[in-house]
Amino acid sequence: PGEPNNRGNREDRVHMLEWFGAEMKWNDCPGDWNEGGVGVYKRGGRPLDMLVLSKDPSTVKLVQILAAQFPELIVAASIVTMSTPKTSKAALELLEQHPKTNLDDDALVEPLIAKGADKLRKLAEGGDDDCATLIGALYEKSKAVAAVVAAPEFVIAMLRPKTQATAHLLITKFNLLTASVIEALLALDDKGKAPLERLVADPSCNELVDVLCASDP
Repeated sequence: PGEPNNRGNREDRVHMLEWFGAEMKWNDCPGDWNEGGVGVYKRGGRPLDMLVLSKDPSTVKLVQILAAQFPELIVAASIVTMSTPKTSKAALELLEQHPKTNLDDDALVEPLIAKGADKLRKLAEGGDDDCATLIGALYEKSKAVAAVVAAPEFVIAMLRPKTQATAHLLITKFNLLTASVIEALLALDDKGKAPLERLVADPSCNELVDVLCASDP
């Protein structure tokens, strides 16, 4: 009943529900749905996704107009879609224009935290301040994202050269250098080296190492 309903504004595919047997009813599902079933797929995902990921100036302007006219429908979904290294700056600009945007909806942010937070990890791998700042904003605006980002395994995964901007932010702004993280930093791998040693040996990580030392001398 009530399907299709575009739950969380992210269900961009439709299929026939075989669970009803011969009766068969329509249902919609998100792009990462993997429970089987016959689907009819929209090429490129939601039309909105194609718009917000475009860097064409006229398309960017169109998204801004849509966001201004329909903020509750457009802004939150656009920010989640734009949480990529290439579009992180645009996502931050949209957040700045709509600071009261509500992202505290588990279904809305599910694409960011699904599959071991793969999308968040890829965002961090963008390596620049925009990517790190966007992760910080998502952390502050979504309890579901905060729970994933604050987990020791996520923080530990950020403690490497490619993601050090995010690691720096998580430690200095959100105080996420916990005992578990420190223990993992000092643990020896199968080659007899600790992750901290690898950071110290990499000159590009000097600032991060300084922060680690200052946080836990």
